[in-house]
Amino acid sequence: MKLKVTGIAIASLFAMSMNAHAGDIHHNGSSAYVINSDGNIVRTTWGGCVRSIHWSKETAIAKCEGWEEQVAEKTTTVAPAPAPAPAPAPVATAPEAPEKIVGLFGFDQADLNSNDFERLDRFAAFLKANPNESAVVHGHTCTIGTPAYNLALSERRANAAKAYLLNKGVPADRIETVAFGLTQPAASNDTEAGRVQNRRFELMLAE
Repeated sequence: MKLKVTGIAIASLFAMSMNAHAGDIHHNGSSAYVINSDGNIVRTTWGGCVRSIHWSKETAIAKCEGWEEQVAEKTTTVAPAPAPAPAPAPVATAPEAPEKIVGLFGFDQADLNSNDFERLDRFAAFLKANPNESAVVHGHTCTIGTPAYNLALSERRANAAKAYLLNKGVPADRIETVAFGLTQPAASNDTEAGRVQNRRFELMLAE
């Protein structure tokens, strides 16, 4: 009876040894286990891996320890989005050629009206942006007063407009002044409304 049991035990151990051999685990460069001549980890009768003195949690092989092997997640490298193209530089547009400016004066006055400043500014800007262009200023009066006095007054009026352009940076040699006195009325001098229209300067581009 005892011999029969012993035979069964030996057979069982042999079967377990064969199963362990069938499930060989390669050391994969780890020094945490005892290695046999085939490069496989030595297994116990019950299938466990025989640890060496170098075993640690960091050097352990998951299959030996019954741990789930972690599969590294596949990472996808996303190329950075291309940088947006720079906005085109604004194209500077030259000021349009200004129309003739007519500015009015008070009676016997040669001071510019502040209402004319904005138009004069645009005219000056055009001349500065177009160095080949020149300007002409005409001075006029109504018929009140002597012809000589009105001629001098019309000259002061033309010079007032020229001085404004000079102050804005337009060179003096590009501004011509002409005094007409009372000789070229824009309206009838028989009425005050007409005389108001004649007390004026006219600024235009030279032809």
